[in-house]
Order: sequence, then C-alpha cells, then structure tokens
Amino acid sequence: MIKINKPHGRDMVILNLTDTQLSFHDWDEDNQTGFFTRGTISRLIEEVRPDLITMTGDLSYSGSNVSYRNMRDFISSFGIPWTTVWGNHDNQGGADPIKYVVDEYKKSPMFLYESGDEKMGNGNFVITISDGDRIPLALIMMDTHDKMEYTDEAGNTTMQWAHLLPCQMEWYRKTARELKALGANEQFIFIHTPIYAYREAYRAAAKDPARVYSIEEGDNPESWNDGYRDSRGVKWENISSYPADEGMLDAILESGAKTSVICGHDHKNDFIINYRGVRLMYALKTGNACYGDERLNGGTVITVDENGVKSIEQRLIRL
Repeated sequence: MIKINKPHGRDMVILNLTDTQLSFHDWDEDNQTGFFTRGTISRLIEEVRPDLITMTGDLSYSGSNVSYRNMRDFISSFGIPWTTVWGNHDNQGGADPIKYVVDEYKKSPMFLYESGDEKMGNGNFVITISDGDRIPLALIMMDTHDKMEYTDEAGNTTMQWAHLLPCQMEWYRKTARELKALGANEQFIFIHTPIYAYREAYRAAAKDPARVYSIEEGDNPESWNDGYRDSRGVKWENISSYPADEGMLDAILESGAKTSVICGHDHKNDFIINYRGVRLMYALKTGNACYGDERLNGGTVITVDENGVKSIEQRLIRL
C-alpha cells in the first residue's frame, strides 16, 4: 500500500490522462501526433497544477520500449508524482514486457507503483490519500488485461475484451473491507477497460440510448431520465466491456464504501453516470493518437478535500 499526504490546508488535485498510445515515431520532433499529445499534457498540467497524475492505460504498445521510456521521462520531467494502470495495448505482449517497463519506470523517483500478485495480472495495488490521521480517499488500481475468450448462447467462441478476474474481485473485496477499517470510506477504482455495468448504466440513464448526443445535449439534464439528471457527457462509440456481466458492480455494492470507477479504452466516450449509488465514468482521452475526436481531447480532474472527492471535471483542451 502506497501512502501519500494531501497538501496541508488546501484541496488536492488529481489529473487523469488516458490512451496516449504514442508509438516510436510519434516521439520524432516533427511528428504532429506526438506534438499534439505532448502539448495537450503540458497544457493540462499548466492549467490544473496537479498534485498527482494518474493514467488509465494504453500509454503505448507492448514492446515499444523507447516510447515507454520517453513517456516516463516526459511525465517525470514535471516533477509531479504519477502512477498508472495498464491497458489492453500495454498488455498485448504478455507479462514480461510490462515487467521490463515497470523496472524502467521505477528508475524515476516520481513513479508510484506496486506490482501486486502476479496471478491477478500487472499492477493491482492501493494508494491512500491521508489528511493528518484521516484517509479521505483511497485509490484502487486494477489491471483489466487484454483479451479473453467469450462463448455466446449459440456456442460460438470469440476473443473479446477481458474482464476483471475472480481472484481480483476477491482481492478487491478484502481490500475494500481493510480500507474501510482504516477509515477510508470513499474509494476510487482506476481501470482501463470498462466493467459490464457501464452498459447497464447508460441504458438506464439516457432518455434515448440509441441517439448520438452532441456535447451540448450531453451536458443538458433534459437528456437524462429522472433519477439520472446529474449525469453528463456523451457516448459516441460502443461500450467495449466484456459481453457478459463479470459481477464487479455487485462486489462494489457489497463493500458499502462510497465508490467511483474511472476507465479509459473507448476514446470517444466521456460520460459520468451515478448508477445504483456508484459513480461510473470515462476518462477523457488525452491526445489524438490511434483514433479519437479532437472535440473530446484533454484529461479528467479530480479534486479532493478533507471529506473526499469534492468535484470531477472533464477538462477539454483545444490546441
């Protein structure tokens, strides 16, 4: 368990970045994709002045070691503690490339990370945010892997985006209980691939789930059903969770903690929905690598006070 202290006498600011996905050539001096992505990150840090930077996966592509080292050096150059969970592209080469990257990243004193139990994947760990002798918020970092088999009702087997493993959910249940015993009654789960409940949440919350809302419509309470008027954001692509319910929402509800979940993976979704008492949200994609929409470019800002999460903002960046 990693422990960090909330700044004395003021709110703590966490800046989340996601799906930068810079390849080797994106670090070339004249490469526009890399220039745009690094410019987005620099502008975010200048505007937000975060105390901690989190990343929700797909920093690059497995095996792109130079790109991962360049990302380490770039993020660490701001002198701000930072951490990450891994995405499907980070994981697509298996465990050994991740172990190499972790060893390289640990050369930076700014990097916060614990590998965790290997049977659960790469990097399942906790960061507690302390305010004196209190813990207003705990960050639970979980690996959502790459792909795994799915067999449909007709018996057809395909490879689909993976889900949290049963052993991970048991670890989560135990960890959530231990954190509550320490007084961490508010918890924030960081993952890359969304859990199945994101599908349920959007169907329940949106007045017309099949409609592609504009940014302005997504910010309008009238676009959301009664009981979900505090929702916001858009869904401009499918929710790419595992096709069957892995049971993580039930595990979260069992914990009794006030819980938020943030994921990446789907570059053109940025909605935030309170569903069955759990805040489910997408991180805003950072940069224009791989694919996306420059209208949804930026980062997610989480402000923490002495009582826990004070506010969440999708900070859009126009370059």
